[in-house]
Amino acid sequence: MTDAYPLAALLGLREREEEAARAALAAALAEEGRARRERDEQRALLDDVSRRASASGVPTGVAAPAATLQTAAGHSARLRREEAESRAALASAEQALAAAEEGVAAARAGLGDASAAREAIARHRASWQEGLRRARERAEDAAQDDLAAARARRR
Repeated sequence: MTDAYPLAALLGLREREEEAARAALAAALAEEGRARRERDEQRALLDDVSRRASASGVPTGVAAPAATLQTAAGHSARLRREEAESRAALASAEQALAAAEEGVAAARAGLGDASAAREAIARHRASWQEGLRRARERAEDAAQDDLAAARARRR
C-alpha cells in the first residue's frame, strides 16, 4: 500500500483553479472600484455643471445691452450642453459600474464553485488518509496478535 495520494494531481489542479478564481475576484473588485470612482467623479462634475447653470442667470431689464444678453444666452446654452453631456457620461459610468458589479458577482460565484471543488477533493483525501491510517493500525494489530500467538506457542 502506498502513501502517495492517487488524486494529488487533481487536488493540485483544484487548488490552482481556486487561486485563479481568487485572482479573478480581485481583478473584478478592482474594476468595480475603478468604475465606482469614475461614477462618483461624473456625479461630481454633473453637480458642478448644474450648480453653475442654476447660478448663472441671464440679466433681464431694459438697460441691459443686446451684446450682454446675447453673451449670457450663449453661456446658458453652453452650460445646458455641458449638463446634457455630463448626464450622458454619468449614465455611461453607472452602466459600467453595473457591469462591474455583475462581474464581481460572477467572480464570487466562480470562487465559490472552485472552493467547493477543492474542498470536495480535500475531503476525499482526508478520508483516504484516514483509511490508510486504519489499514496500518489493523496491520499492526494483526502483527502484534501474530507475535503474541507465536510467543504463546513457544511456551
